[in-house]
Amino acid sequence: SFPESGRQGRLRLVASHDGRDGSLIIHQDAAVYIASLDSGQKASHTLARGRRVWVQVASGEVALLDRALKAGDGGAVQMEPLVEITAQERSEFLLFDLA
Repeated sequence: SFPESGRQGRLRLVASHDGRDGSLIIHQDAAVYIASLDSGQKASHTLARGRRVWVQVASGEVALLDRALKAGDGGAVQMEPLVEITAQERSEFLLFDLA
């Protein structure tokens, strides 16, 4: 269980290959995060070299590196050292850190 209080205003790790930080174990070189942001809040994720990110918006609207994404939209980022997501309204999204 990953209550909203643990992901409000920040990225919360929910799945990883090693189960760190209480996350579920998945058998992939990936980490899955969830976040709930209020309008104007930002979340950022640092990318290690050679990794990429997929962001999937579950509800609301966010800006991913200044591109608008609405509920149901997804967006990929690669070759950026820092990924910033800004809520345009109350929003929830998943962030996948992938090899």
